[in-house]
Amino acid sequence: MAWGTPTSLGTPVTSSSSVHSLSMTGVTVSAGVLVFICGAMRPNANTDTIVASDSVNGTTGWTVTQHNRATAVDTSFIAWSLMPSGLTSGSVTIADGSGAANFTHCAFGAFSVTGSATSSVNDSAATNGTDQTATTTPAITSGTPANAGDLFVAVYSSPNSNAGAYTEDAGWNNLFNKLGDASLTTSAAYVVNASATTKTWTPTTGSVVAIQEITAFIVAGAAPPAACSSTMMMMGV
Repeated sequence: MAWGTPTSLGTPVTSSSSVHSLSMTGVTVSAGVLVFICGAMRPNANTDTIVASDSVNGTTGWTVTQHNRATAVDTSFIAWSLMPSGLTSGSVTIADGSGAANFTHCAFGAFSVTGSATSSVNDSAATNGTDQTATTTPAITSGTPANAGDLFVAVYSSPNSNAGAYTEDAGWNNLFNKLGDASLTTSAAYVVNASATTKTWTPTTGSVVAIQEITAFIVAGAAPPAACSSTMMMMGV
């Protein structure tokens, strides 16, 4: 089975307030469909984990991979679920996982896509995260995937204003760009990789420090991964 085109589940959302969570409402998606969320957060501390959930399943079925900037609290993240139950005009939510702590900035987009494996959907060997010093060509290279045909998803975030420059890598497909506010902005992209080789994502941006995260999802009919990456947080299992 081939991948479909990722479909936005709603207008991307942004918060510039000190709150614990941010939700996208009006979400409708069928059970068993792969949903992924891409975005950025400035959490209470750079050791905080990010929690994903939805209005029907709670945290059950959700996994998050994230990269926290070593010298600051800004974090890029990708969350996903093979929805155990579907949603009808429901919501998906991202929260600061440190108790009742609040983040100060958060922005994300959420997407559904057909064509995925029906279990063990993440090709964890491809996951990677990195800090970037100030540069106009931030690049992240994945790990080597276990499978050909993966859908790769990558996220960029920076303390750059959302008025800053951003041009998508010509070999990738943009999901959203410059989402956020004057203090934290995030962009995301995807590509299908025909071979079991690494992928590099290099958008062109303003010359600012940044955080990038990349992972991959397995197409239907491919072999499941051998093990889970230690960078991932399983929710509700």
